[in-house]
Amino acid sequence: MPFTEFATPIVKQDDESRQALLAAVPILATALANAPGLKQSVFGNIVSENGVDVEPGVLKLALGIEWEQEKNLSDFLISDGFKTFGGKMKPLAAAPTEPQLYKTDLAPSAIFAVTLTEVFRIPITEEKKVGEIQHAWKHFLDAVETVGTESMDDNITKHEVHSLCGTSLNLEKKLFVGAIGYGGPDVRETIIKNQSVLTARKTLEQLGANYFVVSFSTI
Repeated sequence: MPFTEFATPIVKQDDESRQALLAAVPILATALANAPGLKQSVFGNIVSENGVDVEPGVLKLALGIEWEQEKNLSDFLISDGFKTFGGKMKPLAAAPTEPQLYKTDLAPSAIFAVTLTEVFRIPITEEKKVGEIQHAWKHFLDAVETVGTESMDDNITKHEVHSLCGTSLNLEKKLFVGAIGYGGPDVRETIIKNQSVLTARKTLEQLGANYFVVSFSTI
């Protein structure tokens, strides 16, 4: 099964810190290019969190990576290249960044390649079993995919929706991840306003889901 990583660094929002962070991205790109086991990596701006648009001028970033093996992430975190990037990043961070590695059902290539990617993370606790969360996710995904095909007179307009899901491997408090890729803002707006999708999303929120929407591009 694929190994998919997501990281959402929390950065200081003064102009100097934001500019310094963007200047450090090429250092991360170089480190990743030399990382054994890297299959693909993307980086992008988060445009909304938990249904609220990110304010203009606020920099919120997300990183997505696919690794060949589980150990590739831990090896990368102790590499000289990452230490160089970490040295640049540390004074810019408003809080520590915890990379999250998941074993997912599908490779993330499709959701990394689309215009918008929505990532849901749900805590797995004794009260909230994996099976219950997976059932709620499947219900949400079914609703999204159903709305993705719309009947318009005699024509069928297909909005292809890509997805993946899985559970965390490297976190003390386990998380479930589900991600959906949309072809664009208009496609997503059409889908998320549907009542069946709203109802299914509400169930995920009741299970403790936090989610963000990001526009990824290749590092």
